[in-house]
Amino acid sequence: MAGVTKMLEVSREAGVLLNLDALLEELQAAPPSQAEEVLELQAQIADSTSNRRWRFRAEAMVVRLAEEGVVSEEFASRFANHFSSSSETGSPRRAWNPTVVSVSPTPPIQGECPSTSEPPPRKRHTPVRAPAEQGGSRELVGPPAKKRRPPRRNRRRGKKKSAARSGNPCPLPYCSERTTLPKCHLLERHLPSVFNTHRELTPQITQARVECLRLLTRDPISGNSNLEEWVDFINSRGLIWKGWTITPDQQEAMIAVCEALSLEVPRSFSLDPVNSLACLIHWRCLTAIALNLKREELERIRASFERDLPIPAPGRREDLPPILEEEEPVPMVTPSRAGTPLASGAGRREIVSVFDSHFHLDRSRKELKLDAQASPQDLMDAVRDPSRLDFDFRVSGGVVVYCDPSTYPQEVEIRSLCAAGYHVSIGVHPRHLLSAGEMRHFRLAVQRPGVVGVGEIGLDLTVIKAQWLAQQNQFLELAASVPPEQVLVLHIRGRSTDSADYVYSAALQLLKFRVKLPRRQRIQLHCFSGTACTVEDWIREFPETYFSFSGQVRGFNRQQRAALRLVPLNRLLIESDGPYFPVVSGCDVGAPHLLHATAKLISDCLGDMTVSALCRLTSSNGRELFQLPAGRGASL
Repeated sequence: MAGVTKMLEVSREAGVLLNLDALLEELQAAPPSQAEEVLELQAQIADSTSNRRWRFRAEAMVVRLAEEGVVSEEFASRFANHFSSSSETGSPRRAWNPTVVSVSPTPPIQGECPSTSEPPPRKRHTPVRAPAEQGGSRELVGPPAKKRRPPRRNRRRGKKKSAARSGNPCPLPYCSERTTLPKCHLLERHLPSVFNTHRELTPQITQARVECLRLLTRDPISGNSNLEEWVDFINSRGLIWKGWTITPDQQEAMIAVCEALSLEVPRSFSLDPVNSLACLIHWRCLTAIALNLKREELERIRASFERDLPIPAPGRREDLPPILEEEEPVPMVTPSRAGTPLASGAGRREIVSVFDSHFHLDRSRKELKLDAQASPQDLMDAVRDPSRLDFDFRVSGGVVVYCDPSTYPQEVEIRSLCAAGYHVSIGVHPRHLLSAGEMRHFRLAVQRPGVVGVGEIGLDLTVIKAQWLAQQNQFLELAASVPPEQVLVLHIRGRSTDSADYVYSAALQLLKFRVKLPRRQRIQLHCFSGTACTVEDWIREFPETYFSFSGQVRGFNRQQRAALRLVPLNRLLIESDGPYFPVVSGCDVGAPHLLHATAKLISDCLGDMTVSALCRLTSSNGRELFQLPAGRGASL
């Protein structure tokens, strides 16, 4: 009661429209006469305003109050018709008249044409209540419901079925065909047809298979063929999945090869593991061998065994589509299975090594729910790479960053990482403000052997403004404690509404004038996303600044891509920042062995550098920045 009375006084004195949500709560507990008085007063005020949204909501509120019995149905009808008649005609609004149920539009003055400069407002449906005495319900009667479209489930299911019928991609990197019969496709399109077990088994066919197998496995340097080495290679890399069986025709052909090579015939032939040299004529083993050969060499060997061979038996599939010759090579072997049995030589897959200059092992363990002592290799084994590469991609080392005081490594863990080719950087994420105890823990951890960097530390303006000053003071204290022999790893990030250059410039000024950092201090700008002006400013003030790029390159704008091209090549680094910034499709986390996708993005932006050249360059730059020896297994 007191609330409604107060609303009446405020509304009369100020002449303003009241908040409908608050008004509804008060009117539901008010007597009908007082509720109608408040609504009449609001209707008179609304006549002099153009707040259509308030009027529409007010109509719905009055209908609800009528259903609850707070106001009469006659009042609700009069209230709705008053506003709807004026809005539909576009005529000047008449003053509220509590005795008039409907308002007719004001006729134009005699001799005056109606205005056509503005079209009339869009008609709005006015709720009408069906009379109870006519058997109607008390629900609102509105326009007829729109007819809903039938569900499109059948169409979607059809698309899925058609996609399933398209098959899987060919395992060879230079073929873009998709097939549901990989054996038939490989034997008819890529592999020498002499290995087709549907052919009639003769001594000539067996001898041709042995000679062709020796050509496929021949060392291009020495010219010798070592079948045992290929068996060990396939078994050690696990290139053949479990569950593959050997058909009777294949077993008979393998027995013939054993007799031709004077080998002992095993009780049963196996592909997991390969237990006989004769198993190399299986199409799965031949595919693993073909992956390490150049396309021209494989086609030359295939063509040399196409002549003077018996016609294959009927019943084979001959209607496979042709190869798309101009398709870009598609990758095949995952990094965990990379490598070749021979050290070098033409026809072998290129080995590309990369140095990951920044990734979080502790956070990756947590993200993947790995053991607390999991190594970088355990991390890479846990994240399967679905990419198909035309080279063998390896991780030669990197820098493991710890920025959470609760997970700082002990000397035993640091020594283990260094033995595997990884070194450590200790820092504090800018979003985390250290306590006094954590600060002492940080200073002790930085002094441990094997720690090559301090960071990541820096500025992160994505926190609330109240923390900016404390974050800046912590950054100044940590940056001032960096030993000259260690690298300063900086995390600099602004708000989404600000330019990145502003934050990079602020950090540069703090380091130069407040910290008075030595000019030759080695610095890594982790996850760099600035513009060309930022690159020039940092190189001018601190010449030993290195710019590290992650999967963020995928979302770079024109200015950021121009900055990437402006970075000196001897100051360019690449990082995964795992487990963040997943780039490879099908992987939810980032990891060092997935850096080939980031390298591809950077090489595309540079335009004049291949992925392998970029990985060699950044690996050399990373080891130079952190002053690490070339190769793995660095000791303390």
